Amino acid sequence: TCLKRGAGGAGPTTVAPWQDRIQAASTIDQLEQIRLSMSTYRVFDPACGSGNFLYVAYREMRRLEAEVSLLIRDKRRSVGIAAQGDFSYVTPDHFLGMDINPFAVAVAKVTMMLAKKLAADELDDEQGVLPLDNLDKTVGVGDTLLEPVPQAQAIVGNPPYLGPRRMTQELGLS
Repeated sequence: TCLKRGAGGAGPTTVAPWQDRIQAASTIDQLEQIRLSMSTYRVFDPACGSGNFLYVAYREMRRLEAEVSLLIRDKRRSVGIAAQGDFSYVTPDHFLGMDINPFAVAVAKVTMMLAKKLAADELDDEQGVLPLDNLDKTVGVGDTLLEPVPQAQAIVGNPPYLGPRRMTQELGLS
């Protein structure tokens, strides 16, 4: 799953490494490097279903990105430069998914489109959410056991659920 338990409680595994990097950063250059790294960070859910794990990972990454932008703004000396807006480095097409169910894939794409709108609303992001992103190349129908999977820095989600009857057959249990 994408949850990590530890001293800080539960949270997406995609968050802790970024929080550590953000807390360790002391200069604008270091924070800019973190933001740049976010632009190449990819998350993959090999059995994405309706896209819930992708949604949570996206939302948390957007929150972290907003935190970095705020820290950069706070460190800038020039009021004019600090007031300049930022554009998002974290986009829905960084969150990759695959599922064998075509309907689930369609729902996952809608989930990610909604995620962009909800994140923009939550973060008072002035960036437009329209036109809608085309996620056909990032969330698709397929079987991760049989097909090549995309490159990603993090894998999230639950293993596919076979159901008790099929699990009994697959595992040879009676």
